[in-house]
Amino acid sequence: MRMRMPIKLNKQGWPRFVTDWLPSVDNPNCLINEDIQDEEFIAAASVFKFGETFKTTDNIRYPITLDALARINYASPPVVLDIGASIGITSLNLIARLDFQRYYITDLHLDICYERSHGRFYYYDADWNCILIATKRFLFYPDTKDAVFPFSWIARKKFSKVLPSTKNLPKVILVHPALKDAEGDIVIKKYDVLTKWPGEKADLIIAANILSNDHFSDQNIRTAVRNIFSALKKPGRFVVVNNKSVEKSTIFYVREGEISVEMDINGGAEARSLILQSF
Repeated sequence: MRMRMPIKLNKQGWPRFVTDWLPSVDNPNCLINEDIQDEEFIAAASVFKFGETFKTTDNIRYPITLDALARINYASPPVVLDIGASIGITSLNLIARLDFQRYYITDLHLDICYERSHGRFYYYDADWNCILIATKRFLFYPDTKDAVFPFSWIARKKFSKVLPSTKNLPKVILVHPALKDAEGDIVIKKYDVLTKWPGEKADLIIAANILSNDHFSDQNIRTAVRNIFSALKKPGRFVVVNNKSVEKSTIFYVREGEISVEMDINGGAEARSLILQSF
């Protein structure tokens, strides 16, 4: 069983030799700075954990798949729907390489509210639940399941004193700085893949690192896939990526009443068979 650590060191508050040996993360409080640098933003945004999932991201999460998508000869500039795009940094890479009509960058968690009190930062999700407490030296997470004692007890004690906030709190936008002023043919939108897509149909839909049992049950994956098929123009392409240790992906080509595998990379995506069965 993997033991969780609901308390981590804030790298900014400790010497490097300490953080090299103990569970440590970057300082999220720098996100409120307007002049934050790109690499600093990426590291800080990756600290947040929604449910059991960290908003971890890298400069280019799936380079082999991006190369394949950039090489496709599209009949016309596609409308792209990028689902679960995190802060959008990988989207930026494809945007630079693809001639598109419109590009939707979507994620369920695009912003977070915060409150500053007595030297601590309290961060709240869209439902006003406190998901992170950050001090100069420590970060506390509410997920204490399977956590090591006494850290689980300490974390629970910290969060037991925090009430769901209903104030009009300031927000941190969890979107890469290069995209914050996006407009026109680049649209940033909050979207939950377990619900119907409310926008226009897309020629190319990308779902990276979300359609897996790390995030969803098989039943919820089927629900997500039905919503994706509903949002896809026919003919159109649907791309699923997993890159936990090795990048694996599948590019599906979908026509009316027909689905085929256009390309598998490194054996294909984890949900490949389930998606074919769900069509």
